[in-house]
Amino acid sequence: MREVNESQGSQVKEAVSRVVGVTFKKPLKVLYYLPHDPKYEYSKDEPVIIETPYGGDIAWVMYNQVPLEKVDIPLENLKRIIRPASSKDLKRFLDNWEKARGYIPLIRAKVREHNLPMHIIDAKYTPDEKRFVIFFSAESRVDFRKLVVDLAKIFRMRIELYQIGARDGAAIIGGIGVCGRVLCCHSFLREFKSISLSNIKEQELDLNPEKLTGLCGRLKCCLAYELETYRELVKEFPDVNSVVIYKVNSHVEYGIVISRNISGKYIYVADEDNTSKQKVGLRDILKVISRDEFSEKKDEILKEFLSLGEEVDEDLRGASEELEKDIEVESDENNEEIEPLEGDDEGEDYSSSDESIESKAEPEPGTDKSDTEGEEGRGHSLP
Repeated sequence: MREVNESQGSQVKEAVSRVVGVTFKKPLKVLYYLPHDPKYEYSKDEPVIIETPYGGDIAWVMYNQVPLEKVDIPLENLKRIIRPASSKDLKRFLDNWEKARGYIPLIRAKVREHNLPMHIIDAKYTPDEKRFVIFFSAESRVDFRKLVVDLAKIFRMRIELYQIGARDGAAIIGGIGVCGRVLCCHSFLREFKSISLSNIKEQELDLNPEKLTGLCGRLKCCLAYELETYRELVKEFPDVNSVVIYKVNSHVEYGIVISRNISGKYIYVADEDNTSKQKVGLRDILKVISRDEFSEKKDEILKEFLSLGEEVDEDLRGASEELEKDIEVESDENNEEIEPLEGDDEGEDYSSSDESIESKAEPEPGTDKSDTEGEEGRGHSLP
């Protein structure tokens, strides 16, 4: 009896040491369930029957071996996979799915008839065909009791309505984003990250609702993709409204930072009167000073500003002098006389003469070609 209890305890321990990640395909949110058998090895995309709030349903395995400690869900809240789905379950699922999709226009007509502020997203039968489940989205709570009564008379079974978020609705329906690709939530995105206006301000984007909202009417999920990168890049930039001393060609200037371009790695500065605007690259910035410190120690900073200008001028003068010397050396090398090449015979001279140049001229009209060839031969004769 003791051996049986020990084996049961080891099975329970093994059962809770891992969980299985499953998904309903659309949306691709991963749900974690305990395996129906601790020793059973699930394969990827294997259909299984799982427990849901509206009864048993079919899902597909996404992850087989997930350590329990990596799942932020209490053990008592984890449900268990009922069993692997059979081919009969799959056939019934597909038939019920097609039949439920055919009823969506009728359900939407009933919603308009009752004048309810809700949008029907999807509908499905449970595998036992005892319930008809409808998913909808709405901006607030909706009293749909009369709608349920009407639908129950039509379907003659239990009707259940579940309100889902706008993002979940877009993930189920799908669509094409402004980028020209299928919506991220419909294709590969498994979890929705929280996105707020503060994230947009961190990336210093224009607050244009048309460009920032997706088909779901919420902020685009892709706004969070580059957020961490921007947080790293912005560390190299001076703060907006700070004072920077920067070099421009052969002199040094200072200005107040009014905007930044993170991807382009440059800033825009203006003078104290905000009458002129200057584009400055990060490499040209010599010093960054806070606005308060600049107001308190303006005279000292301007003295340092002038000394920096003199240093830059000296560096530029030194660089220009070195450049002039290099040009002079290069020109001297090019002007050196080239030694004549030695021919096969001693004293052979390959330098051009006026006579040889004239002999190469075109013959004048009326001149006999043979005379010209003779002169040409005399012009190239060696002494």
